[in-house]
Amino acid sequence: MSQNPGEFIPIGRLSSRAALGADTQPSLPPEQMFHEIINLVRRRRLFIAKVVLAGTLLTGVAAFVVPPAYTATAQFMFEPTQAQMAAGLLETVVDTHIATLMSDARLRDVLKALPDLPQYKAVSARAVSQMANPTLGDRLRGSLVAIGKGLKNVVLPSPNPPEALQAANGLPSLDAMKNSLLVRQERRSNVISISYRDVDPERAAIIVNQVVQTHVDRLTDRMQQQADALRTGLDNRLIQSQAELEAADEALRAHVSAHGTPSADAAAGELTAETSRQLELVRSELLRRQERLEQVRKLQLSGAPPEKIDALLREPLVGTQFARAVAPITAPESQADVNSGTIAAKPTVSGADSEQRLQRLEHDVDVFRLQEHSLAERIASLQAASGADLAQRRERQTLERRAATAADVVRDLLRQQQQLKDPSSTGVQILAQASVPQRPSSLSPYLYISAAMIAFAALGGGAASVLERMDRSLRSERELATTLGIGCIGLVPEPEEGRYNGRWRLPECPSPPYDQAIEAVAAVALEVIQHRGDGKILAVTSSGPGEGKTALAVGIAAYAARFQRRVLLICADAPSQDVKLTGLSSETNLDSDVSAQRASLEIRRDSALGFDCLALDEIGDANTASLVGSQLANSLDKLRDRYDYMIIAAPGVFESAGIRILAARVDGVLFAVRWGSTRRDVAANAIELLMKPALLSGGPRPKIFAVLTRVNLKAHAGYRRGDTGEFLGKRPQRSGGSGLHVS
Repeated sequence: MSQNPGEFIPIGRLSSRAALGADTQPSLPPEQMFHEIINLVRRRRLFIAKVVLAGTLLTGVAAFVVPPAYTATAQFMFEPTQAQMAAGLLETVVDTHIATLMSDARLRDVLKALPDLPQYKAVSARAVSQMANPTLGDRLRGSLVAIGKGLKNVVLPSPNPPEALQAANGLPSLDAMKNSLLVRQERRSNVISISYRDVDPERAAIIVNQVVQTHVDRLTDRMQQQADALRTGLDNRLIQSQAELEAADEALRAHVSAHGTPSADAAAGELTAETSRQLELVRSELLRRQERLEQVRKLQLSGAPPEKIDALLREPLVGTQFARAVAPITAPESQADVNSGTIAAKPTVSGADSEQRLQRLEHDVDVFRLQEHSLAERIASLQAASGADLAQRRERQTLERRAATAADVVRDLLRQQQQLKDPSSTGVQILAQASVPQRPSSLSPYLYISAAMIAFAALGGGAASVLERMDRSLRSERELATTLGIGCIGLVPEPEEGRYNGRWRLPECPSPPYDQAIEAVAAVALEVIQHRGDGKILAVTSSGPGEGKTALAVGIAAYAARFQRRVLLICADAPSQDVKLTGLSSETNLDSDVSAQRASLEIRRDSALGFDCLALDEIGDANTASLVGSQLANSLDKLRDRYDYMIIAAPGVFESAGIRILAARVDGVLFAVRWGSTRRDVAANAIELLMKPALLSGGPRPKIFAVLTRVNLKAHAGYRRGDTGEFLGKRPQRSGGSGLHVS
């Protein structure tokens, strides 16, 4: 809200957003936001510098306490078996090696073997001698480490804190060894690297070499045990397989001697097939004659004439020529009829001829039945002979296969046994042993310090931004007007130390920024109370003590006195010396019910500043909270004609309840807000309390306007508000005295 500094802005009731100090400023454009960040860094540069300095010192101390570490690395290679490669188990084998190397059991074996190594004994003896005669740096480092451990035990108490080195034998603990050991696979190869990190380079190389050697030895022992167990199993299987081979050969020889060597007889198979074909032909002929015989029987039973029966007997049979090949023995008459295929017709039908043909038909049926039976028996005998030969052949083949299988098993077992007797390798070999590292693997402390400076600078900037966000005080005229909803007529800098004493004396060397600010604020304040009226009374108040309202009231009174105005300053700590003037007499008592009121008010004149002073306790009792009320308001009405201006340095709103009543009886209330100290909610609540009596009674609202007091011009200029405070500190000192200075 942009307003004329001298314009009065009444408010009914502050909104919750204003009372809480909500940010009503619109979002800033990027370029303005960049300038705000630059201003923030400029304002908080000391805080950021302290954070950076403290963080850098802590990092430097930590880098000094932690000694440089050295890393020694060794490598070994394993050869996976063909079965593992075919199954794609390379990654599984690698993980198995890594898990085995990092296992507690393997590391305990390493710790058990270290004391017996001569190299490790020499390193331990040198470490003991160094601990017996520590240098100044070692002592300082040890003290800092002890302090750090003590703080750690206080924050995180542990019954048995793990130590990096065991005091008894100088060996690293199991936990320290696991934390310092690193096992990894080299890319996707069969090579595994083992690294160990320690403050002593020789000890790091010895430990990592012992880890690799212990792992290889354990793998070799395990493979040797597996080979021995496999060798024993092969010997047992070889004995059993040789016995099975001998039994198979013996059974094969017995079968050959009993049955001979079977040969494949193709003629027997052809004979069986030809006999089966003849059997089918005989059965076909037998079926035709049986059907003809049944037809003749039916005709005879039905009483058919002899001519019809004779015609049926004379009718030729289909396929009779094939029966001649399988039935060569027949009656001469029958053979002639069959060969001819027809029976010659006779002029007359003879019963004897028909009977003879019927007998021949029955005889043929009997003959074909005998042939069918004979051929079936012959086929059965041929098949029986062929089945026995096939069974013998199959049995021989089974025996031969069993003997060949046993021979193959024996040969394979013999080959495996030969390989176990002369193994080519154990599958694991050391590629490179660790050498003593010459340079530390840890980063240089200078790098830590540089990184710490950058990190803590960012941290300080973030903390400064948080502090700015958490700052609920008022620091600009526009911010004050927006938050409180009242006009702000200007700002007053922080007076120099010793500027005013108990008599409000000005020093010999004036402060032009302060004097100029007081002049501007006084001119605007007096103009506000006289605007379109005969205003004379100005009350200067604040939220609480220490807001600079007394010095502000003195400055306004001194400014008015410069122009030969009659000015009365009423405050709690008015001077008790100087010229005593006559005040109100007892005849003009304002409140006859107050028996403790004095006969006359003691108004004293400050000759140095040129205005009269009246102490608040001159009206009524000594309780300041009760004085600022209706009694003082009535006294002001009686004094209005004697003075051009009456300036009241009233108590704070939260110090006296009477100031709320006084606010409606004076011509204007100047509300002092201390720059960077008074919280927004406190100031907003104080303004609301000043407004509340008028709101409840329905009377005229008091004229309230504000001013920023005790402004630190140097810090305020860092905000770059573009207001008066940014340029007051840049003005040069005046050669003469200030307008407020009275010699």
